[in-house]
Amino acid sequence: MTPISRLIMAIVVFLSFSMAQVGTVSAQIAGFSSPSPSGSYLAGLEALNNLNISEAASSFLDAAQSQWDNPAVIERAFAALVAEGRIDDAKGLARRMLVLSPGHNLATLVLGTIALKERRYKSAINQLKTLGLGNYVDIAAYVVRAWAYVGQSDLAKAFDVLDEMKSSGLEKFLIFHRALMADVVGDPRALDFAKNAYEADPYVPTIVETYARIL
Repeated sequence: MTPISRLIMAIVVFLSFSMAQVGTVSAQIAGFSSPSPSGSYLAGLEALNNLNISEAASSFLDAAQSQWDNPAVIERAFAALVAEGRIDDAKGLARRMLVLSPGHNLATLVLGTIALKERRYKSAINQLKTLGLGNYVDIAAYVVRAWAYVGQSDLAKAFDVLDEMKSSGLEKFLIFHRALMADVVGDPRALDFAKNAYEADPYVPTIVETYARIL
C-alpha cells in the first residue's frame, strides 16, 4: 500500500467511525436482523459502532439498494466500502453521492484517487482541484493531485501544489512526499529531501526505508 493509500485509508476509517457515533442511540435497538431497508440501516450502524466494517458495508449496501435517493444511506454505504478498502466497489456510490450532494469531498477524493490509479492524470487533477484545505480529506486530495502532476512528469507543478499546503502544518510530512516524487522522476534532489524527512522524524519505518533506498 502506498503512502497516499495509507493516508486516505486512515482518514476514511476515522470519518466512518466518527459518523457511526451520530447513530449510536438508534443503533442500540438494532440487535436484530431485518430484511427491511430501515432494519439493514440500523444493523449497519450497530456493526459500524462495533468496528465491524465488513458487516457494516454489507448492511448499508442492502439498505442503499432500495433507498438510492437517500443521501444519509448512500453516504454510509459509500464510507463503509471505502473504509473496508473496496475502492473500486465504492466508485458507483461516489458518483451517486456527487449527484445527491455536489462537492462532497470524500466522494471527490475517491474518484480522483481512482483516476490516478488508472493513470488518468488530467482527470484526477480536474476532479481534485475543486477542493480546498478545510479538513484532512481536502489535504489528502491536495497530495493526490500533486501526485497526478508527477504522473505527467511535471515535478514543478507537483511541488507548487505542496507549497499551497504549507499553512496546514504538515511540512515534515510534505518533505517526505517531495522525496518520493523527486525519486520517481529521477530528480537528484530526492536524496536531500529524504535526508530532511529522516532528520525530521527518524522513527517512522517508511521514511527510514525510503532514505536508505535512495542512498
